[in-house]
Amino acid sequence: MALRQYASAVAIFVFCMASLASSVRTTVSDSGCGEAVGELRGSGCGPPVPPALVANEGEVKESEAEKKQLKIDETGSPSNHDIKKIDKAVRKNIHSATGKMYALPLGARLCIVAVVLLIPILIICALMYKTPAEELSSSIYVKTALHCGFSFTVGWLNCIMLLRYRVFATMMVGNTILMGVAFVCNGFGFQRATEEHGYWWMGQRAQVLCPAQFESAGHYAIMISLFLLGSFIQGILVKKYGWSSRPFAPIIAAGIIIVEMMEYLQVIPDSKWDMYLLSPIFGMFVSISAHCGVGSVPWSATGHMVGMGFKLASWCTDFRPADLQAVIVNTCLWTSFVLGIMAGALFHSNRTVMLNALSLQCLIVLNGMIFKSTPDTAKAPELESDCDGVQDAAKVPLGDSPWCPGSSEERKSYSTM
Repeated sequence: MALRQYASAVAIFVFCMASLASSVRTTVSDSGCGEAVGELRGSGCGPPVPPALVANEGEVKESEAEKKQLKIDETGSPSNHDIKKIDKAVRKNIHSATGKMYALPLGARLCIVAVVLLIPILIICALMYKTPAEELSSSIYVKTALHCGFSFTVGWLNCIMLLRYRVFATMMVGNTILMGVAFVCNGFGFQRATEEHGYWWMGQRAQVLCPAQFESAGHYAIMISLFLLGSFIQGILVKKYGWSSRPFAPIIAAGIIIVEMMEYLQVIPDSKWDMYLLSPIFGMFVSISAHCGVGSVPWSATGHMVGMGFKLASWCTDFRPADLQAVIVNTCLWTSFVLGIMAGALFHSNRTVMLNALSLQCLIVLNGMIFKSTPDTAKAPELESDCDGVQDAAKVPLGDSPWCPGSSEERKSYSTM
């Protein structure tokens, strides 16, 4: 009976899709644009393009390239067309709080940034002071505060990197999507396409499909590879040489500050090299958070949001306090991430990035203080820890998950996903 129902549903779905495709093809054929079916761009459908626009196509592409080019503004910070548009929109509303804030001197604005970045650190320190030393690594309040602090700073930095370089600082999934799109629309190549015909996969009518904001696929591939290199180096130093997370704090902060200073002094001729230098640094940091800290990526990822919805459903059915606790943790994590992104849209100068680097250094040091080796780790040799007493999640049986059937109710863990 169930098999018949599935077969009927599949047949109905196939019939509907076939009908839809047939109607679309008929409409396109009637409009005189039958050749456009299956093409992505430049099909010739619609009104003819004025000759003036075709003649100026090279100028349009050049202006689009200039829009994303980084230039040093009057404050000495990298800026481009998108950043200028945001600044102009904020300054335009002089009666709003943000407009008044932008009217303040640069030093006053940097003081505001410093105070905002100091708030998560003070909260974490206060919770650590109130929590016994032996309970720091297991306290849900301390770990949530640290994770939210990471998420806030990462959201801030990712927003700035996206505005400047149109890439993601720490989210390699997003960069992988950009790489895949750039690879296809540049004619299945890792270099940026410049010609408008001759691609074997589109025939003689092919055009350069990549918008101006896309770089070559090789650019994103290099970034991803360097990010993986950073996490690899962090893993080698931890596994082979016994490094904790604290020695990485000044390395990561100094690396970010040095790159910002090089950009300010215009030592780097191409802005691509900024991200090539920053990618391994961010790879180290994310690896610390995932394997030597909270046990997850240091921002509100899709898995956290899925976990939020699933745990909410679980709480609505079973009314377990642990499920509601996970919902609250994920909500705090997501809120911190969004607030960091909003802060990055308002404050994105090179000095702001340097202050974020110092904040990140403090958070990594606190991470090392919270997740230091404890006697409890030695008592459980079957649960190997990566560093600082953090358990390797890959070695935990799936049945131990707090929401899977047969899980142990006594097992206490910081599970947000």
